[in-house]
Amino acid sequence: SSLRVADSTAATDALTDSSLLSEKYRETLAEPNLIVNGAMAVSQENLAVAVTCGGVGDVKYPVDVFHLVGSTASVFQAQQDMDSATVGHPEFPHHVGLTALSSVTPGVSDYYVLRAHIEGVRMAKLRWGTPQARPVGLVIRIRATSAGTLGGTIRNSAVNRSYPFTLTIGADEVNTWVTRYVHIPGDTSGTWLTGEGTIGLRVQISIGAGSAVSGAAGAWAAGSLQSAAGATNFMVSGTKVYITGVDLYADDYGIIRQFPHKTYPEYLQECQRYYRKRGFATNDIIATAYMSAGTELFTVVHQDMCKAPTAIVVGTWLVTNTVAQPVVQNSNATSVTVKAAASTSNLTMFRTAADSGLTLDARL
Repeated sequence: SSLRVADSTAATDALTDSSLLSEKYRETLAEPNLIVNGAMAVSQENLAVAVTCGGVGDVKYPVDVFHLVGSTASVFQAQQDMDSATVGHPEFPHHVGLTALSSVTPGVSDYYVLRAHIEGVRMAKLRWGTPQARPVGLVIRIRATSAGTLGGTIRNSAVNRSYPFTLTIGADEVNTWVTRYVHIPGDTSGTWLTGEGTIGLRVQISIGAGSAVSGAAGAWAAGSLQSAAGATNFMVSGTKVYITGVDLYADDYGIIRQFPHKTYPEYLQECQRYYRKRGFATNDIIATAYMSAGTELFTVVHQDMCKAPTAIVVGTWLVTNTVAQPVVQNSNATSVTVKAAASTSNLTMFRTAADSGLTLDARL
């Protein structure tokens, strides 16, 4: 269900020379990438440190937006720029590497995936769930240490609509970056959320999944599917899959396009709609006062997030008079207020240490 393309520049070989300048190609090129951080450029939470999936319910983010989800703990991990000295993509400075830490034969309902959620307002123009549903193009750059067929799916928020697809790596393409393109018809059925702070759709790539959560590639189906039927199990100890340049766009004409690159500040700004870390300079004096529990210390105003985030005070703050560490009082989509956690009759100073800060989590 995918078109094999040797590399990102060769993606245009599927077009005629004249079509490269055509109105249809220009229209397709102008469509936004619905995936945030598809170039794997931003990793606010974990930087380039490997993260290991802890099983069902344990979601780990090797880069912003893209997260690991799996049925079994401690059997696969991911890392931004894994093995970058030897496997870096010629066009993309960053990638995510997935590694099978153990050999696993997935049970019928097991799955091991890298997933990204797209906010409803980003995909509203697709008009999925209506007779006017538009098709999309999905382009992914991948590299693997073994040949086979990767599976993947697109699903809705309620996970009752799924479109499985495959990404094949030939025996002559092992340890080589390749580009794969899938043209996906818009879904005219089901409910697809289009509001702010909602999951509009889910895109995922599977390195292993059981038969009960896999379905026929190339067709919409009811239910929650994690992969395509017949996909290869890449959950073999030591097997690695590298991914970058993920591009999902409205594709009315079935055109493979070049990746719409952005600057790092642009990627970061998009990512901070969903997650951000706010640090402070060491030894900043944040507040000095006589206070009771609940006294407001400071408010941080931040860029608009997709919804009110879960805010957490992090690090060890330097607090005089043995007063407890500060805590969050309240947060909304544009600001967070921090308060004192205990009362004191003495003049108390709150100063920042090297690790002091806030995390704001509005991830979908």
